[in-house]
Amino acid sequence: MKKGWNYLMLGFGMFSLILSLWMLPLQAAGSSERTITYVNVVIAVILMVIGLLFSVKERRNN
Repeated sequence: MKKGWNYLMLGFGMFSLILSLWMLPLQAAGSSERTITYVNVVIAVILMVIGLLFSVKERRNN
């Protein structure tokens, strides 16, 4: 993986997670918007974990 992609995944994951958690209390319980927000939170966490794993892997190679 090219250098810098892991930081992009980390940054986008954190940004998406913050926005999703910020919007969560503004949505009605049981609505489809809230379900989509939960999916966005899961995707953001996955992006952050993958970014961290690639970051650790890249540091070990250098």
